[in-house]
Amino acid sequence: MVIAPNTTIKFVNVPIEIDNKNQINFASKQAQLNYFNSIPNIITITNCTYQRKDGYVRVPRSFDTMQTYNYCFYQNTSHSEKWFFAFVENIEYSSEEMTKVYIKTDVWQTYQFDIEFKRCFVEREHVNDDTVGLHTLPENVELGEYICNSHTKDTTMDSYSSDLCYILASTYETLVTPGDDDDDDPRHNQNYIDTVGSHKYNGIYTGLAYYYFDTAGGIDFILELYAKYGVLDGINGIFMCPKWLAPYTAGTLLVNESNSPASFNTSTAKQTTLNGYTPVNKKLLTFPYNYLLLSNNIGQNAILHYEKFSDNSNCTFTVKGVINPGCSINITPTNYNGSASSDIDAIQLGKFSICNFQNDMYTNWLTQNSVNILGATITSDDINMASSVIGGIAGMITGAVTGNVLGAGLSAVSGAQGIAGAIMQKKQHNLIPPTVSGSLNSADVNVASGNNTFHYYKMSIKQEYARIIDGYFSMYGYQVNSLKLPNITGRTNWNYVKTLECNIIGSLPESGVEELKEIFNNGVTIWHNPATFLDYSQSNSIVS
Repeated sequence: MVIAPNTTIKFVNVPIEIDNKNQINFASKQAQLNYFNSIPNIITITNCTYQRKDGYVRVPRSFDTMQTYNYCFYQNTSHSEKWFFAFVENIEYSSEEMTKVYIKTDVWQTYQFDIEFKRCFVEREHVNDDTVGLHTLPENVELGEYICNSHTKDTTMDSYSSDLCYILASTYETLVTPGDDDDDDPRHNQNYIDTVGSHKYNGIYTGLAYYYFDTAGGIDFILELYAKYGVLDGINGIFMCPKWLAPYTAGTLLVNESNSPASFNTSTAKQTTLNGYTPVNKKLLTFPYNYLLLSNNIGQNAILHYEKFSDNSNCTFTVKGVINPGCSINITPTNYNGSASSDIDAIQLGKFSICNFQNDMYTNWLTQNSVNILGATITSDDINMASSVIGGIAGMITGAVTGNVLGAGLSAVSGAQGIAGAIMQKKQHNLIPPTVSGSLNSADVNVASGNNTFHYYKMSIKQEYARIIDGYFSMYGYQVNSLKLPNITGRTNWNYVKTLECNIIGSLPESGVEELKEIFNNGVTIWHNPATFLDYSQSNSIVS
């Protein structure tokens, strides 16, 4: 049977390139065909003989004319209604009005409606849910040095810790007061002094009675009386204390007993900018790009991740305290990392001052042993934070990248890998100040200056690095390292996908399947609107 030549071949110039790093998807075959047919200066050749896949076409046009065309699509009408799409690989001069054009099938445009993706290991992609804290896998990018965006004292604790009283710890139940008894030794007269019984302050047992004084003058008066009656040995200590830890009974001045620590709640707002820059990609609002450094300002610190607090806007804490010489006070993150009270991330406040007085045998020991803990507290999450979770599997960059990050030096790797090589992390950064060395009583300086409170340092990478990393995330999405269906769509303008061992099935030759797998294993950006192709200045918000 003789079949009349009726193949149609059309030549166009398109922005798609043969390296398949960027491709266009369409909602339907008709939308695809409408786009290619709408390209200006199209050459249409009809009544051609059967066009073979990946061969050449003899085109009745001059060599100079065909130099401006890089793409074609054709339909062998007698055999099928399917349109095949192909890149122009090369052209050869045949005669003045005949050019030999070599073509290579564009497997994505030809088969995108004939394939089905199966679950595969997705290395990185644009996510379709960018909730802060949902994506925290490490990225192999250079962070630069950290900068403090703001430093504030805990406002609630600050007012509490700067409003101080004096506590006198005595072995006597009642204070010495004048009396009429003629006994020269007031210790023999219960009208003057009673020996102390046991007390429990904030759940801590003591054999001493604690007395509250607003001023140093009140302490002086009592010392004079104790000295007058020869009972100074009954005073075991005098120390400064925040008033909120020392509720007392008027008249007796005895501090009220209790069975549990005193406490109150406090909070600080989460940081939503990095050195003044508001990121497009919410991953930059998480650790290690953005974090809270909680400090007592004498060497004990805790790195806290904003995304681990369940409150969307604030970092919440509970401050607890126990009255004793020096006072024991700590701050604990609440509703943090899945725990209602994350005690492992708590830090201690510096001790309040121990006061000296004549005939004081106890103060030196207390002063020397008061616990002003030095050093840094970090959690296991912060160790090796820049190491890739599956760096060995991903096999990202195996050699040094030199020269222009978009130049020939990257020809052997995908776009994401190449640019990652340019901004990859070069060193392990110290996230916390060095361990402080010095006097155990360095907190006394904070007490004297009204500064013995908890401090919030809102840390982040510098704006320069934040912009670079944000641009990288905008182009290439996040490291996801997940077994899943790849996100081919979900963003308004483009979706980047890079897989490992991509899984595709469909009605197409095996060679086409393997080539499509290679495209996605190398990494490809799928553009959803030809009008914004390669325009990264466009918004790429998540499609709701």
